[in-house]
Order: sequence, then structure tokens, then C-alpha cells
Amino acid sequence: TVTPPSEGCYGSVLFPAAGARSMPTILIADDSTTIRKVVQSVLGAAGHSVLGAVHGREALELARSRRPDLVLCDVLMPELTGYEVAEALKRDPALQSIPIVLLFGAFEPFDEDRAARCGAVGHMAKPFDPRQLLRRVEEVLVAFPAAPAAPTVVLERAPDTRTGATGPEREPAEA
Repeated sequence: TVTPPSEGCYGSVLFPAAGARSMPTILIADDSTTIRKVVQSVLGAAGHSVLGAVHGREALELARSRRPDLVLCDVLMPELTGYEVAEALKRDPALQSIPIVLLFGAFEPFDEDRAARCGAVGHMAKPFDPRQLLRRVEEVLVAFPAAPAAPTVVLERAPDTRTGATGPEREPAEA
């Protein structure tokens, strides 16, 4: 809903510069410090902003507050599994468009049917080669581009034509 500005105000709409795009933000949710550090290092060196979560609940909190462009999520984590995190993200209208890639240990069970049902767009076995990780992240970001940044609306009070004041200290207009 857009509320019209009050009398004496005018608005400006600021659009991102044409072609301007900030580097994507990636959320890595994994209870392994090593995996989080590797992902941070590889993706950070490629210019991505990387957020880290130790467990599923923290991943959901970060996703809600920071709206990452991609979530890499371990399937076996404390508090919520990767499958449960994916299901929760897909149920939230504000977050359902975020692509999710599930990570699993090479010797851990992985349920491809459940991954598909919970909305994951892919999966990767750990450990992975850093180049493989970067290639997979770039593929997903190209296939699922983030929505363009919404314009920012800035409302400013028009100056009083008699005094030039712009704030609440401005004198009321005489009738």
C-alpha cells in the first residue's frame, strides 16, 4: 500500500543505476566450521557477500533479516535439517523465490525425492572442489536471478514559500 504524501511534501523515487548490480549475498548454513570457512573464502574471493549460520534456526533468521540471493544448506544440522529449512523458506511468500542448494556428506544419506519436494534447486556432495562450488553457485545465480532492487521513495517536506523552513518548526499557513 502506498500512502500519499501529506500536503506540503513531495516525493523522489531513486532507481538503481542502469546496469548497477551489487554482488549477490550467499547464505551458507552448515554446522561444520570448516565448510563455512571454505565457502566464505571461495565465494568471498569471487566478490560475493557471504553470511554463515551454524544451525537451521539461525539460517531461517538470517534469511528473513538479510534476504540472501542463494542459500547453501547442509541437510544434517542441529535444530532444523536442511530439508526443513528449505520447506520453511518455500512457505514464506517473501522468501520463496530464493534458490536453495542442499549440501550433504559423501557418506551421509541424501533423499533426492525429499529435496525436490521441499523446493531445493540442486544439491552438492561434500567435500567439494572450490572451483566446483563457485561454478555451481554461478550457475544457480544465472538460472535464478534475484528480483531487481525496488526503487527507494524519499519524501521531503517542501519549503514554506514565506520562510523557507522545511521542518515541523514551520509556521502554519494563515487562512
